[in-house]
Amino acid sequence: MISNNNILILDVRSSGEYKKGHIPNAKNLPVDTLSSKLSTLNSYKDSEIVVYCASGGRSARACDILSKNGFNKVYNLSGGVSSYKGKLTKN
Repeated sequence: MISNNNILILDVRSSGEYKKGHIPNAKNLPVDTLSSKLSTLNSYKDSEIVVYCASGGRSARACDILSKNGFNKVYNLSGGVSSYKGKLTKN
């Protein structure tokens, strides 16, 4: 299970996918809007960021974008949300 103390959990799926079920306390920022909204993440530049999507493709792109913009502690959740073993939150 992911412990989210001092860690940003970033869900880069669409808002519709996020609402159907996401890791508790995850922030939703779809990968297609990530580049234009990087400033909303500036307070996390020195934090660990775990990025996920459905299977790993979009989160890999997001990790690349974040790394190229000075986020140095970025991790892609292998296997995406389907590999997460905890209970998902819906809203």
